[in-house]
Amino acid sequence: MNEELEESLKLLQTELQKENISTDIELKEHITHEQLRDWLSAKIADLMQHDFHRLLAILYRIDVHENNVKRVFDEYTPHEIPSMIAELMIQRQLQKARTRIAYRKKHGGEWKAE
Repeated sequence: MNEELEESLKLLQTELQKENISTDIELKEHITHEQLRDWLSAKIADLMQHDFHRLLAILYRIDVHENNVKRVFDEYTPHEIPSMIAELMIQRQLQKARTRIAYRKKHGGEWKAE
């Protein structure tokens, strides 16, 4: 599995677990970006139907830019929105993952959030 994608999955699982949302995806050797997006899209679709405010809280905590979220809701069909929101979340977590990986390589050891 791609190191950045693996780190992103871990970050997403952590955020979802904070909201008591099942993180039933396993770390597989060959998980793809598409598989991750599909898994996350299903979680988002459920939140959109049953607890929209919780979804917004997760997006805020992950730090997905509000304008990007608004653009998705304005420009895509209801069927497309979960996948597009999932992509925004993955891209944001990939940014964080790249930073953490670079830090570990530069300074050695694990990332320690303060």
